[in-house]
Amino acid sequence: MRATVQKVMPTRGRTGFLVTLCVSQAVERVHTYRVTETEYEEAGAPVEGDVLEGDALATLTEREDTRLAYERALKILAAGDNTSAALLRKLKDRGFSESVARAAVARACESGYIKEDDMLLRQLGIYAKRLWGPRTFLPV
Repeated sequence: MRATVQKVMPTRGRTGFLVTLCVSQAVERVHTYRVTETEYEEAGAPVEGDVLEGDALATLTEREDTRLAYERALKILAAGDNTSAALLRKLKDRGFSESVARAAVARACESGYIKEDDMLLRQLGIYAKRLWGPRTFLPV
């Protein structure tokens, strides 16, 4: 993944920077990231027009992308139950990287939003009410 720096501005309190990036993927995405001075320096102090990729890009985007992925995960979970594998797939389908999506799913699990054991018990209860035996719902 590559991104072009469109704009760099110091924050009001001069504690960090606002970095606007145009990320080149299947669909171009422009997003402004709030980064600390340390993160900005670790990324090589990019200026407008610089092309970033690899570690430099990850340093600037990972914290914000993880927050956005977590917010998206909560919206997905608000619509219905999901396993962690299903939620991970849905986040990756929405353009989040593997590491960012995994971090968001882990946080959702830690927060108690994904309870796969409870989901399994509910589903088994439904099968029991329908009088379905293990041969009906277990893979062969």
